[in-house]
Amino acid sequence: MNSLFDTIRLTGASLSRNRRARALAITGVLAPLILCVALIAAFSPALDAASRIPVAVVNLDEGATDAGGRTVTAGDDFVDSLADSHELAWSVVDEDEADAGLADGTYALALKIPADYSEKIASLTAASPEQATIEMVSTGSENVLATEAGTAALKQVQARLKGDLGENYLLSVLSDVRGQASRLTLTADGTVMLTSAYDALEQGTDAIAQGLAQTADGTGALAEGVGTIADSVTAVGTGAQALAAGLDLTATQGVGALSSGAELLGQGLNQMGEQTTGLGKQITQVGMALGGVADDLSSATGDLASMGTQVPVLAQQGKTLAEQLAAWSVAGSAVQADAQRVVDGVAGAQGGVDAVRDGAAALQVELAGGKDASGNQVKGLSAQLAELEKSYQEKSAELDGLFEELSKAIEPDGQQEDTAAGDAAPDQDATDGAPEDAASDPQVVLTKIQGVRSELADIATKRSDISAKLTGAAQIAADLSRRASDASAGLNEATAANGDLAGDLSAAGEASGKVASTAKSLGESATGIVTSAANISKQVVTAQLTLAGAETEAGSVPGLADTVSLLGQGVSAIGGQLGSDGAIGSGVSALSTGALSLGEALGLMADQTDLLGTGNIALGQALDTVGQGVGALGTGIGAMADAESQLSSGVEQLSSASEGITDTLKTAGDTLADVSTNHTERASVASSPVRFRSATVGARIEGPAALVPLAASLALAAGAVAAALLLPGLDGRAVLAGRGALAALAQFAAYALVVLVQALLVTVAGIVFGGLSGASAAAFAGVLVLGALALAACAQLIRLVTGRLAAPVLLALVALQVVCSGVIVPSFFTSGPFAVLGTVLPANVLAGALRTLVGGDATGVVGAAAYLAVLALVALALSAAVAQGGRILRRTPRAA
Repeated sequence: MNSLFDTIRLTGASLSRNRRARALAITGVLAPLILCVALIAAFSPALDAASRIPVAVVNLDEGATDAGGRTVTAGDDFVDSLADSHELAWSVVDEDEADAGLADGTYALALKIPADYSEKIASLTAASPEQATIEMVSTGSENVLATEAGTAALKQVQARLKGDLGENYLLSVLSDVRGQASRLTLTADGTVMLTSAYDALEQGTDAIAQGLAQTADGTGALAEGVGTIADSVTAVGTGAQALAAGLDLTATQGVGALSSGAELLGQGLNQMGEQTTGLGKQITQVGMALGGVADDLSSATGDLASMGTQVPVLAQQGKTLAEQLAAWSVAGSAVQADAQRVVDGVAGAQGGVDAVRDGAAALQVELAGGKDASGNQVKGLSAQLAELEKSYQEKSAELDGLFEELSKAIEPDGQQEDTAAGDAAPDQDATDGAPEDAASDPQVVLTKIQGVRSELADIATKRSDISAKLTGAAQIAADLSRRASDASAGLNEATAANGDLAGDLSAAGEASGKVASTAKSLGESATGIVTSAANISKQVVTAQLTLAGAETEAGSVPGLADTVSLLGQGVSAIGGQLGSDGAIGSGVSALSTGALSLGEALGLMADQTDLLGTGNIALGQALDTVGQGVGALGTGIGAMADAESQLSSGVEQLSSASEGITDTLKTAGDTLADVSTNHTERASVASSPVRFRSATVGARIEGPAALVPLAASLALAAGAVAAALLLPGLDGRAVLAGRGALAALAQFAAYALVVLVQALLVTVAGIVFGGLSGASAAAFAGVLVLGALALAACAQLIRLVTGRLAAPVLLALVALQVVCSGVIVPSFFTSGPFAVLGTVLPANVLAGALRTLVGGDATGVVGAAAYLAVLALVALALSAAVAQGGRILRRTPRAA
């Protein structure tokens, strides 16, 4: 105990007397404190290291479209979710910038989303699901801690991404299932409406068939009436021809002879008048009277001559009337033929409509149910669809429950995820993440889904049968459409015949108008002849009365003959001839009587001809009315043809609707089949939709090679410190002699010899453990030599400047370089002055260059070598300057 106290007392006395000793003691006491504070300040930023690890995110996703036609941008969604998380320091950059950042150490990792990422995600709901891949790229020479920390954080991201995508997949599948359920419900409703439409179609075809039958009956009656009219017109034409022949005969035999006799009588009377003019003045009055009689007879003769010229005209008009009546008869025959064509066309259309009606009834039974042609009760397609809908709803509810179980079974918590590297995450116990009971086992759930799939396959088979029946119904509808088109063609033929009928009726009307006009002209001519005959008769009677006298109730009025008989015997002979018993008187009397009879006959003929013209006019009007009725009938038939055409279009639309229902059922069945097929592969992909694949830029440093850069730089730093502390100090005599710079160079030569040997040994160890050879080994040795010389020069400078404090200062500098180098602790875990020092301290620069060489890359090695060479020269120059100035004498121990 006394010796201990004596030692303490002597140490205190020495410290109190020697100021340098006190400084060394204080430094020794404070050094641990300073080192502790420095380490805490250097490593405290590493407490939240994960959030400070820089990771480059490269989004190469091009987007895709899923099976439902929706746009999928899974890459953008993933980038947005990373921006909301704080596991790592994310930076969204392009691929070139990410590769450059990995090369220069800006980024510890790079996350690359491939171009087909959205396409693979969208395939989860398709027939062949595929697992998406995200590439995690790191550099082989990067700090191991940074890579491991980044990988651990990315596993959390992968677990969250798997949960999100699995949830989205389940929601998508359930939405598709419910959408197909709604589509099948709407399809069943549409089938019921289609059945009602077929009922209405059948009723419409029945009504059209009845209307066409009635139209056919009316058209037949019309044809018979037109035939009767044609026969009547033929008879009228025959009568008119006979009338014209009678008129021609009357003009030739009656009126012609009368005109000749009257003309001869006029000539004889004129001669007799000339012979009696010389009888004297006594018979002047009688002569004047006889002259008046002669004038009357001359006027009658002129009228007879005029009537003779009118009779040939009357005959010609009668002939023209006969020809026009014959033409009208031909037109009536054409009208009858066209009417028969209309009847035939309507009858053909009626047969087509009957076939459409029967086919529509059979189609209605197949769709809505009922008794078929054999009397058997048939269940309609609508009822079958209702049963399928009920079965589908039950299986849909069961499928919902199975999907919920599957969702619980594939929850990401507690499950182990594998990456392409295979060793990115530590192994977990085989029992971790196991299901608590068999109910949540995915295989059990998949077995249940397999059972539901079989039942869904049965539903799909029934759906195929219904689809085939609907296809047959569509074919029947197409056949009905063809038959309706044939009926429409028959109606079109009837319409065309009706147009011809209207044209023929118009021609008949025109012929009838011509007949009426000619008959009217004939009547007017006959009336003129009758008027002339009446005038002749009146004039002849007047002349007779003047010559012969007349008997009245008051007595007898003497005529000119009696008066002239009293004038003398000279005219007695003439009086005898002119008397009523004479030849001339008798001829005149007979002529008067014949002319009167002819006038009466011609008057009667004129009346009959006028009646014939009136009848022809009425007949023409009646035929015009018939033509209008036939035109209206044609319009009605045309409207019915249009209705039949619309009916055909309606049948085609119903056929298209049936095909649409068939397509809808097929689509729904295919979708349900897709849900139930590939269930094992689909469940596997849904449980792990995204796989992270590790990739390395350059050679990956593993095993002992990962420690070579750190061990080599620290070994050379420690060797430089040992050389500075163990080798002799600067020669004081040379300094006093003014040769301090040379002395410093000589001392550095000793340092260089020692560190070169150290560098050679470290090079051998690095080549052995780092697996270097050839140019890489030579570059490794060269960088080690430059690093050793730089460290030796810096150690010499520090010893010259600090003197006896060189040892703690050099050791502290080595520790500082270890902290700031980024070899053990990544550079981005440090901040402030430590991060700055990590880029300039020689051991740190040397370690970075060696790490690059071991990784198989030469990027930055030349720059690091140049920096070390410059640093060695600067430190050597400063050491020479310090030694030349003699400022180290008081701090440097004497040479041994």
